[in-house]
Amino acid sequence: MRPFGGVRPAIKLVMDAMAKGGDYYYQSDIKAFFTKIPTAGIVAKVQSETHDEKLAALFEKGLEVNLANKDELLSYAKLFPSNGTGVAQGSSLSAFAGNVLLFDFDHQLNDMGVTAVRYIDDLLIVSGSERLLDQAIVFSEKHLSSFGFSLYPAVAGSDKAARGECKTGFNFLGCTVQTNRCVPSSASRVKTH
Repeated sequence: MRPFGGVRPAIKLVMDAMAKGGDYYYQSDIKAFFTKIPTAGIVAKVQSETHDEKLAALFEKGLEVNLANKDELLSYAKLFPSNGTGVAQGSSLSAFAGNVLLFDFDHQLNDMGVTAVRYIDDLLIVSGSERLLDQAIVFSEKHLSSFGFSLYPAVAGSDKAARGECKTGFNFLGCTVQTNRCVPSSASRVKTH
């Protein structure tokens, strides 16, 4: 579910899921999220939902990334969005574009008997069983791959993905989440000093 209003509602969804028997979690960044968002399809969706051609055209223009110094960047220019694929990371329109693109995914994933919270390119799934968690991960990988995205494997030492029992705690959106407890993560405390 896409939380409305920021980190606090996202963490509340997670804490509520854990209080209702969510014992297992999987979390991952979505690989290539910003660089592979297909902007043309999103602009078409905005047009079809709003029936406002001017708004859709303005939205399309806002998603464009134009590099004034493309020739100077040489080989680095290919790292920036171009040709209708990709959005500028950090732009509020980029987060909106991602939410439009993955709206159906978010709802389908939550209809699988798990609680899934996606906050831009961060995905967390909480489940009452490992079987349901595995099914949700497979569904997520398959659905996201249709857009050219993927998830990171949950391997020891990774800062991009993790999997385990909720009772051991985990970090999500700058918080260390444990059963009945949520505090700022050590990494987020370091960033504020």
